[in-house]
Amino acid sequence: MIIAALVIILVSIFLGFVRLRRADSPADRVIALDVITFQAMGALIGFSLFSDSPLALEATLVIGLIGFLSTLALTHLLRPKTDP
Repeated sequence: MIIAALVIILVSIFLGFVRLRRADSPADRVIALDVITFQAMGALIGFSLFSDSPLALEATLVIGLIGFLSTLALTHLLRPKTDP
């Protein structure tokens, strides 16, 4: 059952990359990257359950932190500039 879930998550990651490639605006690309990050976290959690490895859970936390910080940084760069 876990293997089927991992296959579905990997297919959704592929579709996320397709969405990233075809996105119209930079904001859509940031959202696609955020979705891919969450899907990668789900894949690592599934792998951790499958292999009984706690190291994959730690990698999930690191990916979550990096994904959150990169989303914040990219949205800061995409924010429209206002004149003071």
